[in-house]
Amino acid sequence: MYKIYQIINIDGQRYVGSTKQKLQRRYKQHITSNANPKQRVCSSKIVLSKPNTILLIENTTEERVLERERYWIERLNNVVNKVRPVRSKEEEKIYYTNWRQDRINYQKTWGEPIDKLCRDTPNNLLLIHTNLFH
Repeated sequence: MYKIYQIINIDGQRYVGSTKQKLQRRYKQHITSNANPKQRVCSSKIVLSKPNTILLIENTTEERVLERERYWIERLNNVVNKVRPVRSKEEEKIYYTNWRQDRINYQKTWGEPIDKLCRDTPNNLLLIHTNLFH
């Protein structure tokens, strides 16, 4: 059985997540990972502000866990992880396939790979082709 949970602070800001673990164990993982600045994630805004608590929203199945997590992220107020959409594995694959193709198409329009342009002109913040102005 999977759990949809929220970590909520005294200001009403909340982080919504899902886990198969016991809530207290998952909460300790949030605290541990957020203590290290290199590993901080979206939940650090909530977990590092005291006082806060973890609350069960609902129990769900493995098949519906992402759907239900997305449901609660979209419907609750003051959710700090709204900017990162929850996607299924299939949605992630489609998203990154499209992103890669968009990057390739962009590179083709300039004639050189972006990485090569950056390597050849490391101090330029913006590279403008002068052909645009003819």
